[in-house]
Amino acid sequence: MSGTNTTVEVEYNGEQGSTSVPVADVAPGIFTTGYGVGEAWVVNVQDYTWNSSTNAAAQGSWIEFWATGQGAVTPGGIDGSTIASGAWPLPTHRLRS
Repeated sequence: MSGTNTTVEVEYNGEQGSTSVPVADVAPGIFTTGYGVGEAWVVNVQDYTWNSSTNAAAQGSWIEFWATGQGAVTPGGIDGSTIASGAWPLPTHRLRS
């Protein structure tokens, strides 16, 4: 649906309104401590503590972070279901930096 728009309708306290907003195939982003600005939410895997300038991950260790906006996947998900280990869905769009 890249390059298209969709209509968003809102009702609040009995008032209604609608607007047209653009839709993108993908819109990748990393969750941050400032909800849009600042450092990424990153966890040190070895002890599951928050990664920071005063609590950096050891060299050669692993970290985890949260991201969003990869777009559609294949196979598509089913609401309310879980993913079996080893059957991870793959993005249908290739992301490039």
